[in-house]
Amino acid sequence: MNGRWYYLNADGDMAIGWILVNGVWYYLNPMAGVLDPGGNPIPEGAMYVSAVTPDGYHVGVSGALIGR
Repeated sequence: MNGRWYYLNADGDMAIGWILVNGVWYYLNPMAGVLDPGGNPIPEGAMYVSAVTPDGYHVGVSGALIGR
């Protein structure tokens, strides 16, 4: 949606925070008002890519967890 990746849980609600999908961890923005390294807003529920999550973990270009 709008160039961002979102994940809906089994109830159809937008997932936020850390989620495990097919054995891979992804981080979905849990709140509105967060900016990416370029100063652009990351919408609530959007997946972090090529970034460091607020809790200090690195995610790669696919959004998958790389490590600390």
